[in-house]
Amino acid sequence: MNGEMQTSGTPIVHIGVGHFARGHWFDLIQQMGMEVTGVQVNSAGDRDKLQVNDFDYDLIVKKPGTEPAIERIAALKDILVAKEDRAKVVRTLADPSTQL
Repeated sequence: MNGEMQTSGTPIVHIGVGHFARGHWFDLIQQMGMEVTGVQVNSAGDRDKLQVNDFDYDLIVKKPGTEPAIERIAALKDILVAKEDRAKVVRTLADPSTQL
């Protein structure tokens, strides 16, 4: 790596890892077979809670005509906190593997 710090390498970086993203976007990203790195501006709370399970979490999904089901969401691979390491966030956004 020649002294350079590694970035996430995921094709999607999502700024703001709130309830909406975890309840909708990351499920959709997983259905597309892709992975995402999240970025929080100030708070490490969500990262600290989710990293215990490698950022995987359960989501209750209700699709038309079906009973609610629990789906394991594993598309989220990391949450970076800009307040802690702004340079890593910038490197991740600028990484050639980042597409969106």
